[in-house]
Amino acid sequence: MEPTLSVGSLSKRHQRLTLDPDKFAGKSRRGFTPEQVAECRELFQIFDKNGDGEIDRAEFLPMMKALGLNLSVAELEMFFSRMDSDASGTLEFEELVHFLEGISQPITLEQEMQEAFEFFNPDELEIDPHETATAIHPRGLAQIFAEMGEEISELECQEMISAATGGKDWIDFKTFQRFCKPKRG
Repeated sequence: MEPTLSVGSLSKRHQRLTLDPDKFAGKSRRGFTPEQVAECRELFQIFDKNGDGEIDRAEFLPMMKALGLNLSVAELEMFFSRMDSDASGTLEFEELVHFLEGISQPITLEQEMQEAFEFFNPDELEIDPHETATAIHPRGLAQIFAEMGEEISELECQEMISAATGGKDWIDFKTFQRFCKPKRG
């Protein structure tokens, strides 16, 4: 039996935004059934208030709230821009379906952590002459903060990373996982 797509089921899983729509582009995933696509079309039409076949920024906020995603203005803007894959300034039906397919797929904790890590735009860094690692660095962290409307300098990001890692200039995935997992005890 196919799972049904509903605003309620989406909002339970995504009360806090943890996904980056850029990451869905290369994933192989099962597409929606025709019934689920029809339900997406109904959702799209509810929020396409002027009936132009596109959801603009003014229509986007109420849709995200209906899906249970309570985002700041800066987060809404960043998320809208990333979902708008053709950079038209509006979301077309196909872009909405692509997004909903991505967030409706069950993922493991490891996959969710990898998506969260990738959100910070990690780079391949040379740790020493014989070792490289994909890691979050101060420049990338400062860029993400800026996209979210926070004014935190690269130097401040470097200080945060150093304090959190015991002196390192970067956060690799293994360290990131350690930060994200709840402490036992």
